[in-house]
Amino acid sequence: MEAATSGEQLDFVLLGDKAPSMKVVKSNALIEAHYDLSVKEHKLLSLAIARISRDQTAFTEQVFSVLEIAHLLGVSTKSIYGELDRVSDGLMRKQVQIRSHSKPEEFVKYQWVTRAWCKDGNFGIRISDDLAPYLLELTNEFTMYEVARILPMTSHYSVRLFELLRQYGSFGTRTFTLDPEATKEHNWPSFAAVMGYNPSSYPRFSNLNQRILKPAMKQVREYGQFRQLDVVQIKFGQKTIALRFTWQRDEEYEKLSGNPLFDKLIAFGVKVSVARNLFKTHGEDRIERNYLLACNAQKEGAIKENAAGYLVKAIDEDYAASLNFYAKDEAGEPKDVSPGASSPATASQSAPSATMADYPDHPVYSKCATEVEFQKLRAMERQRGKAFETYNEFHDLIVRTQFARR
Repeated sequence: MEAATSGEQLDFVLLGDKAPSMKVVKSNALIEAHYDLSVKEHKLLSLAIARISRDQTAFTEQVFSVLEIAHLLGVSTKSIYGELDRVSDGLMRKQVQIRSHSKPEEFVKYQWVTRAWCKDGNFGIRISDDLAPYLLELTNEFTMYEVARILPMTSHYSVRLFELLRQYGSFGTRTFTLDPEATKEHNWPSFAAVMGYNPSSYPRFSNLNQRILKPAMKQVREYGQFRQLDVVQIKFGQKTIALRFTWQRDEEYEKLSGNPLFDKLIAFGVKVSVARNLFKTHGEDRIERNYLLACNAQKEGAIKENAAGYLVKAIDEDYAASLNFYAKDEAGEPKDVSPGASSPATASQSAPSATMADYPDHPVYSKCATEVEFQKLRAMERQRGKAFETYNEFHDLIVRTQFARR
């Protein structure tokens, strides 16, 4: 199957060969939460999370083909129904706890799912509505990865370690404590708590290393796409009191991940690889003006589906350029270059131009992203001789103008 081009970005759907490219997106608070899931429970939950649309505002029931689930989880078709019965039992019964590192006595607990069923060859699951703040409409402080990274893993600890390191992917290092009392001045998260094991079951580091750490490291190295992943023991005397994980940083991703505009594209649903290519190909001014254009179009309902694909195409073809939203004068300030706009000589003799502040409750003007866009909208109204009834109508004219100039 060929990869989609930048203008043909696929919607997040679980269907055959598309499943591995689906993204799991979780808030960082959920990444660091305390819970104990089996590896199959974690994978099934991740598949359900990966099916959440980036513009979704409420949870819906996720329905899968039982045979597809068997394939993705690596379970035989003969035993998949019994496996789904057990896995859904675990997800219905188990809780997730959100706790603060600095105030571990404070917590909030949630159910993972509120409904699960199996009927007529299909399996359905509904994520608890209480988890909406941690999974829906995330714009910052979230972690994203391809669900395919965890599907080959055979240990829950491998999945947890992968997510925890992925959260700090651009930093190249992360430290966890094995002895919270001995390291309390550092406020490192407890390795036992975030990995989901009972520390009393592994009183010696050699036991922990053999049963949890080494197997998890092996699989994260194999499937997690970390370069030169290693772990260093931090000791107090002969006792290992903390673990510091290190890996080679992806300099290109690190540079872009600190860019607010890059993060906005990812939050809009653009794939990381596609966003990187946009920054290589186009200037940030072009990306920003088309991002604002797409945001307003989406808010107005002008984009019916695949908003990320629309944004990518808008940037590639520079839809916003037809309006010259970001044209600038000699001083570098935005200026109105629309037909009929006053020249500097005559502008000083005319009445002051209206601004967005003059129309705080206007159904169309208030939707403009910038003052320059507002002035452009007003100029186009003067040119056409009548007002726009909706922002959608304004947006449609932008697109038609762009195509007419080809």
